[in-house]
Amino acid sequence: MRFNTLDGLRGIAAILVLLYHLGPFSPIRIPGGYLAVDLFFALSGFVLAHAYDARLRDSMPLREFVLLRLVRVYPMAFVGAVIGVVLSGRFFESLLLLPNLEGMAVRYPELAPLYPGNGPMWSLALELLANLVFALVIVRLGWRGLTTLILASGAIFLAGGLTYGLAELGAFWQTIGFGLARTLFSFSLGVAMHRLHLRLAIRRRETKLAWLLPIALILVTLQVSATDTAWNLASAFVLLPLILWFGTIWEAPRTRLVEEIGGLSYPLYCIHGVIVQTCNGMGGSPGYLWALLIAAAWWLNTRIDVPLRRHLLTLLNRHRAAPAAA
Repeated sequence: MRFNTLDGLRGIAAILVLLYHLGPFSPIRIPGGYLAVDLFFALSGFVLAHAYDARLRDSMPLREFVLLRLVRVYPMAFVGAVIGVVLSGRFFESLLLLPNLEGMAVRYPELAPLYPGNGPMWSLALELLANLVFALVIVRLGWRGLTTLILASGAIFLAGGLTYGLAELGAFWQTIGFGLARTLFSFSLGVAMHRLHLRLAIRRRETKLAWLLPIALILVTLQVSATDTAWNLASAFVLLPLILWFGTIWEAPRTRLVEEIGGLSYPLYCIHGVIVQTCNGMGGSPGYLWALLIAAAWWLNTRIDVPLRRHLLTLLNRHRAAPAAA
């Protein structure tokens, strides 16, 4: 089942992160583009709960869940890591999605990113960790336990936001604990939204009002900056969850554009950081880089990611069918 509005929000969010990282070389300045990461986490929680919550509680093996998540996440993350290794000549551990452990020994760890070869990979790693917590713990929690997890992770996230701000919370070794709380808060909130859908028997309805949600997301990221702590926290705790909630009940009319934007979002997120970082370090990104990166992400999605995932899923299905046939 496709969620057209969520696809559109995912695509717009990835583009906003790209424009944020381009900084002064962006055609449009998006000072709060980093907030799209919190939307990604919550959106992931909703979608994974929809796809796996009941299946994991029934009889789905953990190994199968992990393999399915790796099929979805790893190919494009590997492409992004390869680009980082080629451009830097270092950080080979990122090919296995592992962080750079040298940063743990640095006296001032706020200067030591988890993934110096491709900065945005920190959020992919923490989201995968949240996926594992989901499969092992969250699926077994009732409403009381899920609410406790949301409140506890939200309190730690709030403390981290007040101390360090939200712009790079979780990207460095000193803030990794707060980053995990940030991830678990939004992810668990997305899971709770899905369970609320089931409990209240909420039905999605197609409406053109859904087109207001990407606009609202853009306005939120335009109105905040890294130094505006109050608006950052209000966005992460209130505005973005509201946008996601309406995105789960207002279904945008299905169009090819929405599907394409949603599809290119993940490849774009995986490849843009290291390329923008390299170009900015060489004196500045060209004004057309954003368009090239979006085009490259579209090509990667249609020519590499989708066909490769289909092939890997076919292999997994054959592997599962072989014992039954025997």
